[in-house]
Amino acid sequence: MKRILSVLLLSAALVFGANAEVNKEKRELGGDYTRIVVQKGINVSLHQCDVDEIEVVTDGCPTEAIETFIKKGTLYIKANKKASGAAQVFVKFKDFEALDLGFNTSVNTECLFQHKGTFTIEAAAKSEVEMEIETDELVVDANSCTITLNGEAKKQVVQVKGTVKDMKYDALSLKSEDIDIYASDSECDIQFTNSLTAECVSGTITYKGEESGVVEKIESKGGKIEKL
Repeated sequence: MKRILSVLLLSAALVFGANAEVNKEKRELGGDYTRIVVQKGINVSLHQCDVDEIEVVTDGCPTEAIETFIKKGTLYIKANKKASGAAQVFVKFKDFEALDLGFNTSVNTECLFQHKGTFTIEAAAKSEVEMEIETDELVVDANSCTITLNGEAKKQVVQVKGTVKDMKYDALSLKSEDIDIYASDSECDIQFTNSLTAECVSGTITYKGEESGVVEKIESKGGKIEKL
């Protein structure tokens, strides 16, 4: 993935001392939050552990160009007018329940993220999500982006839409019992063991499911729902 490559290049600059203005800063959060909002082209890596901490790494601009603050239970990660070049933010956290990605941002998990209850992902155009997650229910609302998931979510409620099939939802490695999915001009790969409700308005939903599972298929406007 393009963003993963940029992260690797940034890491290489840190290790080998390439000719770049690389800056690092660790920050304490000083508050509780249940939601993370990422804005303005920032790459974020998530690591679940027993501490809450942020490390900001920038290439070509000062770390103060990346703002991190908590407001009304939401952790905001955003770039200000000083931002230029690459920015990577490493977030260590105990738990949270919702992720909101703005235009041209990315998030990945460094280890399995375990969450009891419902976890929500909202993703805007040109954003990228790559997560290993274990949760009871996963709710996804995404537009024209790339989402790759593995792990386990007992239930998925998914709504994805795109433009010229630039919406990719790859959850074939995410084990689920029940899935309710709506896709418009999107490419989706999923798997289930109990029940699937799917509606596809252009694009394709490809699924892997048990023969005993209940499948309700609704196809319209050229959309395809196919079994692997």
